Amino acid sequence: MTKLTWRDDPEYLALVSDLLAKEPVQRLANYTQHHHSNRLDHSISVSYNSYLVAKKLGLNTRATARGGLLHDLFYYDWRTTKFNLGSHAFIHPRVALRNAEKLTDLSPMEKDIILKHMWGATLAMPKYRESAIVSLVDDYEAVYEFCGPARKRMETPSFQGIWMGGKTNMQMMSKKTTEAPDTAIDFELCPRFEQTFSFLGKKWNGLIIDVLLHEGPQRFRDLARNVPRCSDRVLVERLKELEDNGVILRRTFPDSSLIEYELTKKGQEFAPVMAAVHAWSDKWSCPLEENQK
Repeated sequence: MTKLTWRDDPEYLALVSDLLAKEPVQRLANYTQHHHSNRLDHSISVSYNSYLVAKKLGLNTRATARGGLLHDLFYYDWRTTKFNLGSHAFIHPRVALRNAEKLTDLSPMEKDIILKHMWGATLAMPKYRESAIVSLVDDYEAVYEFCGPARKRMETPSFQGIWMGGKTNMQMMSKKTTEAPDTAIDFELCPRFEQTFSFLGKKWNGLIIDVLLHEGPQRFRDLARNVPRCSDRVLVERLKELEDNGVILRRTFPDSSLIEYELTKKGQEFAPVMAAVHAWSDKWSCPLEENQK
């Protein structure tokens, strides 16, 4: 999705300028979002890019822009603030809706956009196409922001040099059948890559990491619900293995029997890997019933 300048779009600004001028909206800049952005910039990006999609499709641009801007109107760090009523994915849309209702009058569509923007991570289906657009754009922006440092590294001359060197090596390998044997390059699988691929490909490990990336810290029962085909015994084994490898952290709380599992910094760096797997599977993976024919 092309990044456009929202500040130079008078039609968009006419829809949201009153909200942008309010202190509760500007205060979102004080909160980190997806590690490498802040909540205000993220909300504006979701709002503006959703507005562009709605405009192209002839949908309700006002509700899309305003609902998108207010979809994350909450003021806490979900990594440290916990609720007994449910996961962050379930709670924060309701907190955002309550805060937005204090800020301005909301149409039924705007309320649905805010409340349903975690569609996929939560079960509630969007009532409007505009709600689905904001939910999907929100997912895109989350991955785009999280992968920002990796994108910048890939654009550096040093990385380009490594890439070109690798490309040259692959070109030389492709000539193996036509050139003399002494000019060929023997391929050797990197032991670290083999070890990592075996670890991530072990049944349920990748799914557990993906759930923690999307849902945040989880209790055992939440993980069991989100990975329903994994037995409790195997889930315990996989969590122990992930913890021993420094991918997840098992957190206990004083004076409480509550135990939560969350990704470490090492585990969070699987985000671009899992995003790439999702993109590949959406494009190429057949439904299970087709594979069984």
